[in-house]
Amino acid sequence: MKNNRSFYLGVALPSALAIVLFIASIHIFFIPFFEKAIMDDKKEMIAELTNTAWSLINEYETEYKNKSLSLAEAKQSAKDRVAQIRYGSDQKDYFWIIDEEPIMIMHPYRPELIGSELKDYYDSNGHKLFVEAANVVKKQEEGFIDYMWQWNDDSTKVVPKLSCVKSFQPWGWIVGTGIYLEDVEEELNELRDSLLIISLFIAFIIAMILFYVVRQSLSIEMKRQKLTEELHESRQKYKTLVEASNEGTLMFLNESIIFSNAKFRAICGFDEKEVSRKKLDELFTTNWDNIHANFLNNTKSFSFESSLICSGNSFKEVVLSISKVEYAKTYGYIITSKEVSKKELVEREHDKFSGEVKHRSC
Repeated sequence: MKNNRSFYLGVALPSALAIVLFIASIHIFFIPFFEKAIMDDKKEMIAELTNTAWSLINEYETEYKNKSLSLAEAKQSAKDRVAQIRYGSDQKDYFWIIDEEPIMIMHPYRPELIGSELKDYYDSNGHKLFVEAANVVKKQEEGFIDYMWQWNDDSTKVVPKLSCVKSFQPWGWIVGTGIYLEDVEEELNELRDSLLIISLFIAFIIAMILFYVVRQSLSIEMKRQKLTEELHESRQKYKTLVEASNEGTLMFLNESIIFSNAKFRAICGFDEKEVSRKKLDELFTTNWDNIHANFLNNTKSFSFESSLICSGNSFKEVVLSISKVEYAKTYGYIITSKEVSKKELVEREHDKFSGEVKHRSC
């Protein structure tokens, strides 16, 4: 249970957080970024449109300077031309002109305001929009203002609007045009919906990938846990086997000692830590090549005589019995060492001496 909880905290939870953070980043960073980009594009658009109307008025100023038209004729022609300009999807967006007083010079949808002084004209929010327009162009010749205004030619509908205003200094005029923020909001809502659908789709794909990764990771984790349990059981089994042996016993894995019993340590005179640091040829007068060679013919175990190198660099004659065992998907070796008694050594020396005498007498 603890391992499973650790797995979910370590793999599944970060995966879920990655999806949540991805969706959150869409709404916290990307949507505001695109909203700002759209609004900047809209501002740039109405600024360019205002420049177009300004250029048209400037054409009539040029004709006046060239004496092609009188000043009154140039102004009237400019007003008439600008009043006819329409743009937008419904061809209802327009331009308007005031002077620096401010007085309304031209407005295609509010003819009742033409000629009126606008110093005390307020929108529905109490905002002196035309005074602000005059103040903006006095400071920087052109800029933007926010206010409430009727929807195109529908005087019953009042909505937020953003306009760009620019000064035409030769005549003391201010020309302006704007966008309805409801239109921009509709575009932004479409953008939000599109990004939401895209983000959910991407999140779904990511979730499927993460689900597969988590599932595979869980499978690997379960196999790892199973192998760990099997290794632990195997380790305990062999450790118990080694410790329970009546003979001095060692277990080697990858040519390193992993277990030794008290009997062996008593025979050699080394403690447990000293034994664990020893190599085969540091304990016996044999090597791994000899041992591996005896297992080439599928031999499961064999015995031979050797010398045990004990503490103080002394030697004891022993009979080694070596068995090959499966351990943790590999192979280990259990080596049992039986000390040869003095009686057996004497008998062997006697037999050896008798053989030599018999050989010489022959």
